Amino acid sequence: MQRLPEFPQDAVFQYMSSNREGDWRGFRVMGDGRLLRTSRQGQWEEDTPLDQARFDAVMAAVAAADLPAGATRFGSPPVPDDATGWALHARRQDGVAELGGLGCRPASIDALIAEIAPRLTPPSP
Repeated sequence: MQRLPEFPQDAVFQYMSSNREGDWRGFRVMGDGRLLRTSRQGQWEEDTPLDQARFDAVMAAVAAADLPAGATRFGSPPVPDDATGWALHARRQDGVAELGGLGCRPASIDALIAEIAPRLTPPSP
């Protein structure tokens, strides 16, 4: 059975998705601006850190998103082994939002990921 991925104390945002084998892949933004991504082997690897402007943009998007603090949509009962899933964690002033599900993401989560994703890549020189 799959379980919701760990969300470290010093992380501020994390998005992951899983395949049918339960392998989770995604990215994590740390409070100090470090960006981590999972490798093909499932290990966390450091990527180019976010500069202050990109970090602030990610945090503003998270603050503006409609994410209820403390919510858990899956993970408490284990997810079936043959399901694909997604999980989002966000640390905000009102607590940690912990959301996830099976199959397709809700449009609001798609919109948040679409807003954050371009900020994870450094601007071209």
